[in-house]
Amino acid sequence: MDNEKVGILRRAYRKMLYRDLDNVYKHHFNLPQKPKNNRIFLDVGTGFGFEHIRAVREGFRTFGLEYDKERVKKTAQKFRENGFAITLVVGDAQNLPYKKNVFDVISCKHVIEHIPQDRKCLNDMFLLLKKTGQLNLAVPNRHNLRTKWRTKLKMKNPYTDSTHLREYSKEEVLDLLKESNFEVKSVEMRGFTPPVGLKAQMILGHYLPTGKMLDKIGEFLPQYATEVSIVAEKVQN
Repeated sequence: MDNEKVGILRRAYRKMLYRDLDNVYKHHFNLPQKPKNNRIFLDVGTGFGFEHIRAVREGFRTFGLEYDKERVKKTAQKFRENGFAITLVVGDAQNLPYKKNVFDVISCKHVIEHIPQDRKCLNDMFLLLKKTGQLNLAVPNRHNLRTKWRTKLKMKNPYTDSTHLREYSKEEVLDLLKESNFEVKSVEMRGFTPPVGLKAQMILGHYLPTGKMLDKIGEFLPQYATEVSIVAEKVQN
C-alpha cells in the first residue's frame, strides 16, 4: 500500500473518530444541570473533559489537571464553545499543584498506568482529599484479552496502549490503594477488549452497536474486563 493510500485511511479514521467524539460531547453538554452542591471536584488527567462536564452538571465546583498542553488547549476551547467555564491547568499527576484537604471528590481515570510514580500519585491524592473524601479510580485490567494475546506473542509493549508503563490486576491496584490508606468502597470490572487492534475496534464500533455487546461480554467474563473501576474513601483515625 503506497503512502497516499495510507494517508487517506488515516484521515478517514481521524474524521470518524472526531465525529464520534462530537457526539459524546453533545451528550455530556446536554446533561441536566443540578443545583450547586458546595462541593469541590478535581479531575486528574482531564483529557477530553467528560468527567469534568459530568461534575459541573452534578453541581460541583470543578478543577482539572492535564499533562498534554495541546489537549488542554483543545478541551478548553471545546468548553468555551459550549458556554462552560473551566479551571484547567497543565500539570503532572506526580506533582499535583494543590493544597491538602481541599477536595470532596477526585477523579483519576486511566492515568496512573502512564506515570512512573503511581504510588506517589495515589499518596498525594489521599492528602488532597478532605476527610471522608472520595477517589474515583479506573485502571486498565492487564488480564484483558488484547494484553494477554500481545504478551503471549512477546511483543515489546504488550499493553492496550503503547504509552502504558504497566497495567494492573484487580488485586494489584487494591493493594496499592491499601498502601495509600484508602478504604475501598466498591470495585467493578467493566468493558471487554477483544484481541484486535483498537483502531479496528473503534471503526467497527462506529458502524455497529458493539459497545453494549462488549459490555455484556465483560459482565459474563469479568476476569477479562477492560478496566478495574474503584470507588475509595479517605478514612483517617
